[in-house]
Amino acid sequence: MTPEEVRDISEKVYRVRLGDDDVRRMLEKDDDGGKKLRSRAGSYDPLTRAYLAVLSQDK
Repeated sequence: MTPEEVRDISEKVYRVRLGDDDVRRMLEKDDDGGKKLRSRAGSYDPLTRAYLAVLSQDK
């Protein structure tokens, strides 16, 4: 899986954890089209990779 694909998953998880209202407020406040949000979601990348590794072993 590419780093971009990992980040895509991390961003989705980050958005779920924040909730719709907080995501909307963050996007309005940052006013950058979601670039900062996506960057913040990068903190989830190591966990995303770990979960993907575990899930691929359990098959």
